[in-house]
Amino acid sequence: MPSQIPPQWMAYISLILYGLYLIGWHVFQRTKRVYRLFYRTSDIPLKQARLGRILYRHKRDPEEISRREDFVTMDDGFISKEVLKGPEWQIYTLDKVCLGDIGGGAVALG
Repeated sequence: MPSQIPPQWMAYISLILYGLYLIGWHVFQRTKRVYRLFYRTSDIPLKQARLGRILYRHKRDPEEISRREDFVTMDDGFISKEVLKGPEWQIYTLDKVCLGDIGGGAVALG
């Protein structure tokens, strides 16, 4: 006789797994930040955007609007913003990074 997990337990298990995913995602983001600092690719060149390759995608709820945390991406270099105006590209997310007291900002595509 196979045992069946009660539905309310499945909800708890799902939330725990998603929490573990988010912790792993944040650790990966910190690792990317250290990598960018080490290889000096933190700053995005003028008139370019950071290109990210999607390694994994996970949404807690399929009907939610996608967020940055839904994607595990790896840097794939920089690309001219002019290239992104082509018909084969569609902007999915924009991330603005404020530079604090400098007052500037950078836009990256993920």
